[in-house]
Amino acid sequence: MKLRNTIRILSVFLIPGILTISCSDMTSDIRELIGTKTHTIQSLSLTIPAPGIEVNTYETTYELWHEIREWAEKNGYSFKNPGNEGSYQWSFQPSKRKYMPVTTITYMDAAVWLNAYSRKSGLSPAFYTDSSFSTEYRDSNQAMAELYMNADSNGYRLPTVSEWKMVAKAGTKFKYAGSNNCDDVAVYGQSKTNECGTKLPNSWGIFDMSGNVWELCYLSTTNVTAKGGSYGANDYALAIDYTPYPMSFNTAVDYIGFRIFRTVN
Repeated sequence: MKLRNTIRILSVFLIPGILTISCSDMTSDIRELIGTKTHTIQSLSLTIPAPGIEVNTYETTYELWHEIREWAEKNGYSFKNPGNEGSYQWSFQPSKRKYMPVTTITYMDAAVWLNAYSRKSGLSPAFYTDSSFSTEYRDSNQAMAELYMNADSNGYRLPTVSEWKMVAKAGTKFKYAGSNNCDDVAVYGQSKTNECGTKLPNSWGIFDMSGNVWELCYLSTTNVTAKGGSYGANDYALAIDYTPYPMSFNTAVDYIGFRIFRTVN
């Protein structure tokens, strides 16, 4: 159970990055590469290491949210919403439901919290109020028409939609995250959330990417969405390829939470 309160080694899945660069009709001095004479290269494909991604195997629990929010508020961060224990009424101190996913927070609350968690962990924040990434976003009461996410930062952040889908598919062709049968892997069609990790994980060991709560995903400086479906959703919304419309920065409901991602160089 304690694993749901951390994103350290035992509950983080690392996806190594690979970048393939292809060129054609290129003249190159091969002597610099393999010690022979100059050739005209008709095609060349290079596969090199690229930044990888760490992803929390669980949705962010209320327990972890509360721990970091308390630290954040003592260190100059402010939140519009305190968060709920899943679909249950909020209690200030974590209760027996502390392993529920945190909900009833906005995208902006999540961004401030992720920045605070990064700072607490000695990492660089990912969310800023400007395109030059010079002013860290620290107060979700500050309404923003645009919010900038630096995906190259080593700090905690939200996934892009393509990153979320890659992790949900986990190298398979399943319709849902881990199975073609959503009953195996998803909390859905019910009136309340479950604790994180009560269904089977996908093939990378990551839980609840289909069902339980929708997970926030970054679209652009002006748009955010959520993926995966929730405890009250129908099965079609749980499909990995299903994408709802962009949502408001100010949406805070008991069926939307988030999962922690991080770029690893």
